Amino acid sequence: MAISDGKKVKPAADKLVRETFSMPVSDCRLIEKIRDRDPALTARSTKSEIVRAGIHVLSSMSDRDLEQTLTQIERLKTGRRRKS
Repeated sequence: MAISDGKKVKPAADKLVRETFSMPVSDCRLIEKIRDRDPALTARSTKSEIVRAGIHVLSSMSDRDLEQTLTQIERLKTGRRRKS
């Protein structure tokens, strides 16, 4: 926080974007495993926080490491399933 005329001024917060995406059940289970890894954490992480942390880790990788990691991820069909 910056101080202006003796008053604390909060930095402008990023706007939030609501995003919807699909993932395999196995990936959802991985998120749950990550959430359960350290029960000593005082505030349990949300799924969104875990996904966001993953994005930060991926962005810090070299291009080569990122490419190798992304080739290990299963490709999913885009779009929604047809209603039966």
